[in-house]
Amino acid sequence: GNLGTAPRQWEEFFAAAADFSSPILAVPGERDIWSNAGRQLWENTIGYRWYSCDYAGSHFIFLDSGSTPGQGIVGPQLAWLKNDLEKNKEAQHIFVFLHQPYFLDKKSNWAIVQGLLARYPVRAVFAAHYNRYEIEDPRYKIQYYITGGGGGEISEPRELGGFHHWLLVSVN
Repeated sequence: GNLGTAPRQWEEFFAAAADFSSPILAVPGERDIWSNAGRQLWENTIGYRWYSCDYAGSHFIFLDSGSTPGQGIVGPQLAWLKNDLEKNKEAQHIFVFLHQPYFLDKKSNWAIVQGLLARYPVRAVFAAHYNRYEIEDPRYKIQYYITGGGGGEISEPRELGGFHHWLLVSVN
């Protein structure tokens, strides 16, 4: 959230991740895109704010929930999502990633997004924001996860998912 320190923080991130053998596919949150200048920094440093890719018969969608806090997936991003889902409707599985768990937010347009996702082979939605681990009840056969304990300060007691963690997802 600070243009004075953000470029150095990105450099530190890339230096720490340089030895990873797996790709790092990022989604922006409200601390990455907090203003028009923050959005520009993301685009110059990372690239697209929403994008997708394929691997081994599965399709992966990465959304920007940092630019529209409280609103949801709207405007050009929602139009892109509709198009991307339709183009990839033959994928064996589709997985969606975003920072803000809009599926918990009654004020956002998630009901529209969820209705859209339900028409395709979307298997799971992964979000962070809350620094805890939580599995939500499936909706329309889509499993929802909050997995925000990858390194941030833990905000919940251990029994409510407040512990550092990572997920390993196997796809058959």
